[in-house]
Amino acid sequence: METVVNCVFPQSLQSQILTELQVTERVMTVLENFSSSNNSSKDQKCENSENYAWTFTLPCRLTINRPPAWLGGTINLGDINICGTMIAAGIHSALRKCATSASFATCLVSSVLANNEVQREIDKTVEVNSQ
Repeated sequence: METVVNCVFPQSLQSQILTELQVTERVMTVLENFSSSNNSSKDQKCENSENYAWTFTLPCRLTINRPPAWLGGTINLGDINICGTMIAAGIHSALRKCATSASFATCLVSSVLANNEVQREIDKTVEVNSQ
């Protein structure tokens, strides 16, 4: 998630408040660049940000190839059904609050992960994969 946030909001744009449509367009562009079905086109500011921990398959399948550190490496999340619009909504709703945060990117990532719909998807996957 932090890779997406950093690609959507490079340092120069942190103080800029975007509309929900602008955030959605940027998130979708970044996710398309990380999509397993579209490896040929890379956004210039993120071209060196290939991520082997996860891939995204349009429109809504996030595949976690390596479990995040906060799970202690014990549970492989596999596929999670999280759409770009859901990520964009979480980012947009947190922009004003995060603008004054010590760590802008971390604040946005935390806001997306705290989203009820995102949490439900993660919890569903953790339950299935831990049984």
